[in-house]
Parts: sequence; C-alpha cells; structure tokens
Amino acid sequence: MRSSLQRTFSRPIHAAATASHLAPVLLAGFIGPLGLLALGCSEGADETMTLPGGSGNGEPTPGDTTDNEPGDTAEDTGKAVLVVGLLPGVDSFTLYAAALPDIPEGDVDYSRFREFSTQDGYVYTSGGYVFAWDGQSREMTRFSVNAAYELVEGPRVSFAARLPGSSHHVFVSPTRAYSLSSDLDEVLVWDPEAMIITGSIPMQLPERPAGMESFAYYSPGVIVGDKVIWEIVSVDSTNNIAYPATTLAIASTTNEEPVRFVEDSRCVGGGGARVDAEGNYYVRAGALWGQYAAFGEGSENVRTCMLRVNAGEETFDPGFLVDFRDLTGSYVNYPWFHVSDHQYLAHAWDPALPPPQTVDDFYALDATPRFRQLLIDVDAQTAEPYPHLAGGRLISSDEFQVDGVSYYQYSQTGYTAGGSTDVVELRPEGIVQRFHVPGSIWAFARIR
Repeated sequence: MRSSLQRTFSRPIHAAATASHLAPVLLAGFIGPLGLLALGCSEGADETMTLPGGSGNGEPTPGDTTDNEPGDTAEDTGKAVLVVGLLPGVDSFTLYAAALPDIPEGDVDYSRFREFSTQDGYVYTSGGYVFAWDGQSREMTRFSVNAAYELVEGPRVSFAARLPGSSHHVFVSPTRAYSLSSDLDEVLVWDPEAMIITGSIPMQLPERPAGMESFAYYSPGVIVGDKVIWEIVSVDSTNNIAYPATTLAIASTTNEEPVRFVEDSRCVGGGGARVDAEGNYYVRAGALWGQYAAFGEGSENVRTCMLRVNAGEETFDPGFLVDFRDLTGSYVNYPWFHVSDHQYLAHAWDPALPPPQTVDDFYALDATPRFRQLLIDVDAQTAEPYPHLAGGRLISSDEFQVDGVSYYQYSQTGYTAGGSTDVVELRPEGIVQRFHVPGSIWAFARIR
C-alpha cells in the first residue's frame, strides 16, 4: 500500500513500496495502488455492477472477452480527458472516474462519475482506452469511451496465476504493455488490444545486504527511446538505512531480453524521474524524499541529487550531478515536481531547523511548514522562493502532465475526510487555478 505521503505524496509517499516499506501518510498522500473491489456509478447514477472473477490464467474466461464488446471501441475521435477523484474513508478509499470532453473548470461534481471502491488499484489511459487495475484480483479491465463520454466496460485480462502483485504497468504501444512483478523477478508482457498475456521478461536483482528489502519506486516506469526504465530502491526500514546507490532496471521495448541493471553510488535513490524531449532521462535520487538523509545510521553520509542517463545510453553520465544541498540548502527534500523544461518545484527542508529524528516526525501532518518551496533551475543551478503555494499542504507525489502542461494538487485542508483540493497549473511565474475537487485526484490524463 502506498504511503500517503507517498501518495501524499500521492501515490502515498514511498510511492512505490509495498505496505511494509511505506511510511505513515505524510500529508495524506500515498494510499497505494487502490484496488478495484467493486465498480459502478456513484450516487445519483442509474447503474451498478461488480467486476466478475476470472480464471487467473491470463486466457479468456467466462465473463472475459478478447473481442470488442458493443461500444468497446477506441475509434471515437472526439477529445477526451480522464479525471479520477479520490475520497478517503475510515478504512478504505473510493475512486470516482469519468471521461470528460475537456479539462474541467470550477467545482467538479462526482455524482455522475463511475465509482470504484478500492483497496489496491489504479487507472491508466492508452490507445484511446481507459484501463483499470484491480490489485486484489490482479486483473486489468479495459474501458472505452462512447460518444456520450460514458465508460463502457470491455474485456479483462487476469495476472493472478503469474504475478503476486503489481502496481507498475507501462503501456509501450497499442499492442504491447509491461507489468512489473511486486517480487521483482519478472516483467509480464501483455497485449492491451487483444487483452492476453504474450510473454515474460526475466529479471534477477543485484545482491543486497541481509535485512534489506527492494521495491520499485513509484513512478510506474518510464519509456526512454527503445527502453523502459524503473528505479529500484533497497532499504532496511527497521534501522532507516538505504542502500548507498541509485539503481535502475532497464528492459527493451521490443523483445524479451533479460532486464539489465545500472547503478551509481554518488547519491541514494528514490525520488522520481522524467525524460526530456531529447530523450535524456533525469533521476531525482532523493533517498525516498529525504527520509534516509534525515536520520538513522549513516544518514550524515547520504547525498541526494539529480543524475542523468543521456539519450541512447544505458549508463549514468559521470559529468552530470545536481547536488540537492547545494541548491536547496538541505539533502532532505520532499518530492520535486517538474514545472517546465529544466525547471522544478522543490519542497526543501528549512536548513535553519534541526532535521526530523523519526519517521513520525518526517511524515507528521504539521511537517509541511518546515519545508520551503523553491523554483529550481537545474541548468542555471539557481533556486528562488516560490511563494505561490503558501498555506498549502503537500498531499501527493503524483506529477500530472496534460497537453504539455504540468498540474499540481494544492490543498489547504490536507488529506482528511471532508478535505478538498485545487488542481492548478504549475508555471515558473506562479500557479493558475483550473478546477476544484472533493478529496484529491488519483489520475488525470488525456484519453484521446
């Protein structure tokens, strides 16, 4: 289950870890891939249904369909955007998903959204479709969007016989997708068009010290040219010690060659990544948002930074390193958010304050004011105050980009029952209000 800071960093904070790896909700963020237990329409709608079960072998089963059902087609050409809202409950979370003709404005009403009662799930877009992952049944269901912008349920594929779990799905092409096993022992290859499993990519993790567990950092994986890259993090959570390196797992987008691994010991990994227009892959090696640089044995030697793998290569550029402390004043940084080009929004611990001493301190609801918001330019190596988010609480680590514009969840209530969020554009000169939702958003992407 993702941490709240991981999602509160929305996918809660350790954004990618399993429940045993995740810290408490930071600002209400990382719930973990939410599982789709039941799906239907929300209150006021006129349809409710439960996802049927499958045989678990990845082949069509009663209730599974590999041919398009009526309405299950991605051929509609009207523009569509996916918005998935999230409302926390006492012991669970509910997702509200809808396809909209454009990015909404003003207050968003979930009454006509499709409802997903969840424990471990996520929602994706690819090839004009919407894909809903149910982590409990380990099934992926495909939905199309009809002319009335309704989500039409289509075929499913089950991974239950193949994967112990996965929250890391990468859509490589309309007919090729990858799902990374939560055991990090294989990458399952499947066809989103036919909705069948087609192959597997073997994976053998590098050795780690006894007592360390490894997991894929959330993001779900990044397509970089002809490669898919996941960041792998290894930690001893009991003693708050991280493996002293940044580790990448690299798979081919075209074949089932075994996953390759590359490491860099200059900084400790865990903080997200992005690829630029030229195909350069930038890794924010943030020691899981600074937790392993803040306290614990050896934390004084933990360096956090940005590293780069140049386009067309599979090794780190030895001449590129952006030191977090040099730019922000501290190695303890909550998630960075891409703003535009080479600029990022950083949440950096105030160096005038003593660092947190425990996990509870690090993820405390009142920790946000101890972090400074800075606009970072990694090319110019500059940092300047970014006062436009004053008074807000960080509730998500998710980075959303639609049509080349970066969006951020600005909440003054935090991740609590009855809370709400403004979804704003992140711009170097400030923020632009776009829409307001109850709770927060879990997914926001263009469908077509």
